[in-house]
Amino acid sequence: MTNSYDAVPYHTRPFYACHPDCLAVVGILLGMTPAPPTRCRVLEIGCSSAGNIIPMALQYPESQFVGLDLSPVQIALGQAAVRDLGIPNIELRAQSLTEIDATWGKFDYIVCHGVYSWVPDFVRAKILEICRENLAPQGIAYISYNTYPGWFARKTLRDVMNYHVKRISDPRERVAQARQLLEFLDKKGLPNDSPAAESLRRLIHDLRDVSDYYIFHEYLEEENQPFYFHEFMAAARTNGLQYMGNSWHHMDLDLLDPDAKSTLLNISEDIVQLEQFTDFLTNRPFRRSLLCHDRVSLDRNPPPEVVSRLHVAALAEPVSTHPDCFSNAPETFVVRDKRRGTTDQPLTKTMFTILAEAWPDSIPFESLWNEIKERLANHNCLTPELADRGREALAQTLLQSYLGNFASLHVDPFPFTPVPGPRPRASRLARWQASKDQDEYSNLRHAVVKLDRIDCILLPYLDGTKTRDQLKDAVAERVQAGQLSISGDDGLPLAGDRLDAAINETVDAALIRMARKSLFEVQ
Repeated sequence: MTNSYDAVPYHTRPFYACHPDCLAVVGILLGMTPAPPTRCRVLEIGCSSAGNIIPMALQYPESQFVGLDLSPVQIALGQAAVRDLGIPNIELRAQSLTEIDATWGKFDYIVCHGVYSWVPDFVRAKILEICRENLAPQGIAYISYNTYPGWFARKTLRDVMNYHVKRISDPRERVAQARQLLEFLDKKGLPNDSPAAESLRRLIHDLRDVSDYYIFHEYLEEENQPFYFHEFMAAARTNGLQYMGNSWHHMDLDLLDPDAKSTLLNISEDIVQLEQFTDFLTNRPFRRSLLCHDRVSLDRNPPPEVVSRLHVAALAEPVSTHPDCFSNAPETFVVRDKRRGTTDQPLTKTMFTILAEAWPDSIPFESLWNEIKERLANHNCLTPELADRGREALAQTLLQSYLGNFASLHVDPFPFTPVPGPRPRASRLARWQASKDQDEYSNLRHAVVKLDRIDCILLPYLDGTKTRDQLKDAVAERVQAGQLSISGDDGLPLAGDRLDAAINETVDAALIRMARKSLFEVQ
């Protein structure tokens, strides 16, 4: 395993689903008192080159982060980044997770992303032992893994790919040959009138745009063992751990027919059985399970008041450019992964509209409620009953929207500004990534964004010392040096006053675009 990850390093990136803010929100909603993300201790098992915890360490300088990985090559890459960025609150170790013991101490959050399914049985057992022994009393552990039944079709692809490349030892050649096989299966090797073949064909199409390292480690590694959810939880329970929930895409129950949902709720003896039945019906292939000690008391019916302690951000935006919030006319809101929801309730429509207007910023619950009241009152929609019970109704709506992945809840606002200032300052990490000519950038919402070429050119200058005029001068110098070309609508390069105007417009648009992608620090 060490050799395979040294030969084909796994590119790590921010995953909000295992961010302390994401985990803490679940704990708070369930009645726990998790450590605040601003002052906590985090362990990431299988951190690769630390692309997930380096942004966390920069965001929370008073928290401590420890990452380990079996691959010395990947750890060396992460350590180089830590040195370049001068981050004092992170430690990266090239070690086996089997070496973790009591001397490592307790952690408020343990993250194990992309490891559990990809290691032998004895290592899986050790992961759960670590969660039992090294997790703080109110700590939260995140473990992701592949699941059945959704992985059955993927396992078919994995088996045929490995059968095809079994005599090839070079990792790059294995991936190349596997891709050629997938193209053959798509174009000539699968029947056109088979539902099973159509399922495989959809998977093949999804794999066309993924990186080679993903193909290699997901489909060509020796170890990749999916589990039914109830099997994973049986192992967790033997280690004194209980299920909290899924860290992201919390439950797919709402995707089902209402009668099916009602039936599952009636026949399920507990949350594990309910989620397992839901996995069967939705064909779920992957889980991000949160665990805590079984002695922790969880409240699975949180009072609405708990939401008032949190910040809210939109995941959905209105389909209409001018949504009618103040009548009973239905309005549709769409999430960025294309899921849709429709409502005719003025409170709900106003809530989503306000959150969409504030994006990418989050809004404290109380501020959101006050803004909703004001808008409803201005349009004579704030009935006495709504004024009296609307705050509770808003909390209930937000809880449902959170569980349905139409809104996100946060312990604290993320440290970015949605508006570029007179001397914009991009995050230190994004500027460092620009110096390495990376094609993906970590933003200040712990997500990955792609940038236009002009954005990448501007990033190294966005250190908080340059005015907009200086930024435009820097772009003009690039144009004069022949390193950048700005063309008109006819496709021909511009010059003179037209070029100056185009540079001004290009830089202003780039700054707004990068601000919308949460790249600018608060100054």
